[in-house]
Amino acid sequence: MNNLLSELKGGTSESHTLLEATYPFNTLMDKAQFSTQAYRHNLMILASFHRAVLQYIAENPISDTIDEMLNGPAIIEALKQDLAQMGGVTQPPVFSSLPSSAQAADTAACSYVWMGSSMGARQILKWLEQPEYAHLPTRYYQQMGRCGSQWARFRAHDMWQGLPTADQQTRCISTANLLFAGLRETAMQLTAEHPA
Repeated sequence: MNNLLSELKGGTSESHTLLEATYPFNTLMDKAQFSTQAYRHNLMILASFHRAVLQYIAENPISDTIDEMLNGPAIIEALKQDLAQMGGVTQPPVFSSLPSSAQAADTAACSYVWMGSSMGARQILKWLEQPEYAHLPTRYYQQMGRCGSQWARFRAHDMWQGLPTADQQTRCISTANLLFAGLRETAMQLTAEHPA
């Protein structure tokens, strides 16, 4: 793994831990807290995030290769179908935690958080395959698991060598932390409007 990716992992670890402790993400893989409502909230927040990030990257492109790895249209469609199956007619909350003036470091951070979340998706999918959760749709986690299979290719992408300065690397980490904070804020916004 190159130095920037190592720095990103370390520089976002606290944000990642805080997100995992936030409802509804803290209910995943926890039978005592998990519920159909929590799962639906989880998918709504993720739909908000993925739609916003996909639009942001479309307006500030990285590369065709990264677009292919993110597999955005399939992810969005999977979320749409899963939410429809669960009666998800409520509009997902608005995800607004994105830098207003995009730099290469910002789009790199967006792709990092997206691809990073795909790594845990495989574990979550395996957990959801237990018989008691057979009624829950898992198209999203299936698609994200496919993204996760691209992780080695993602790490090796020349995008990371395109951010050589300390300022660029600091901005990339800062933007990734902004995205994690945005996910937490979106979760709190949603659960305030639709309590569990």
